[in-house]
Amino acid sequence: MNVIKFYAQGHDKPEEFIISWNLGNTCNWACSYCPSYLHDGSVAWSNTELVKTNLLKIKNRFFDKQIKIEFMGGEVTLKNDFIDLIKFCKEQDFRTTIVTNASRTVNYWESLAEYLDEAIMSFHPELASKEHYENIIDLCHRHNVNPVCRIAMVKDNFWDLVEYKKYLEQKYTDLNIDYMVLYDKEGKHNYNGYFYDYDKEQLDFLIQEGHSYFVVELDNGEKQEMSFVQLRSLGLTKFTGFTCGTELSILSIDYRGGASISVCPQRNPINIFKHDIDTLFAPRICEQDECRNPSDLRILKVKN
Repeated sequence: MNVIKFYAQGHDKPEEFIISWNLGNTCNWACSYCPSYLHDGSVAWSNTELVKTNLLKIKNRFFDKQIKIEFMGGEVTLKNDFIDLIKFCKEQDFRTTIVTNASRTVNYWESLAEYLDEAIMSFHPELASKEHYENIIDLCHRHNVNPVCRIAMVKDNFWDLVEYKKYLEQKYTDLNIDYMVLYDKEGKHNYNGYFYDYDKEQLDFLIQEGHSYFVVELDNGEKQEMSFVQLRSLGLTKFTGFTCGTELSILSIDYRGGASISVCPQRNPINIFKHDIDTLFAPRICEQDECRNPSDLRILKVKN
């Protein structure tokens, strides 16, 4: 049996267009497993007025789709005019998601939540307070913001974190919560791409318990749903010769304005503040050895 089609759930015939925009690399935390280039503040925050202008350009191009914007940092809530940007998005009928460590004060979140649709909140056990984390979950529920919880699986705390996930599931019966497996983004370790040398029991647990977010279609007509850890363990992240991007569902923008429909090196980015975005929107035949980025994996891939 061979894979003939691959995508994240809902990305085979997407009704929404996702803009995944990294606004800067300033963070108030420096977790041991986080590469310095993601939190050291070496790149200034993107100019909010330029962001707004380009969001309107994208809206005009994809006028027939619901546009969802995923803002991330660093820790994006540190951007001093971030609430103004989220308010603008609300006024333009964009759906907004932020990727956050949920560390800002309850008062800050009270001001933000009025304009926000979803918060993907990472729990970082080295620095996070469980009490504060749960206060922010409670606040999200009060303001009709969808909280999505991701627990960073530090090896030494692994089984304690499994128990914390169980606790959260019992406390919040409808909470979207999953494990965040930590990857060696700087190539410092030889642990099969992981930041930690997770033992077999831990990896087997993650394979069994991870959220099945991706869909694999086989040439016998079968469909299988799998987690990211399952894909990696089975070697199903290789798509050489597949057509990628026949159904457009995502635009990625980095903190320097580099824009692409993925972060794949085959798709040379443009600078969204300087160039015409229409040059981006064409499918590609994959020539890469492996698709490593979870955001790229979301994109529909069809075997030729």
